[in-house]
Amino acid sequence: MARRKLFLPLLLFIFACEGPAGPMGPPGAEGEAGPGSRIVFSGLVPANGLVEVPLPPAAGTLADPPLLSGYIAPTVNDPFYLVSDSYTEETTPWMALHTQNGILHAVMVQAPVGWLYRIVVVY
Repeated sequence: MARRKLFLPLLLFIFACEGPAGPMGPPGAEGEAGPGSRIVFSGLVPANGLVEVPLPPAAGTLADPPLLSGYIAPTVNDPFYLVSDSYTEETTPWMALHTQNGILHAVMVQAPVGWLYRIVVVY
């Protein structure tokens, strides 16, 4: 019985040991590129409360949109608040994408005038 109690831990110890590492093999084929290009737009919300930024063609289309998020803050010392992508009230800021003259634009609407904004686009 005592041999059985010693056998299992000894067996586990033997299989847990690792021998010396062999030579490195050749690198594998490069995988498909994933999303990762990131653009951040920032500034002060203008007097009309509308922030609109054109995006590069590589960012996508309305049929294949990029990831979009927006943030606002009263000052640099305050926390940034996430801006929703849905319209809720006439005074609530919201985000959207639209195409103008064949160029995709990120838009923040009804943002508080004079607040800081950040629009982050990942494609």
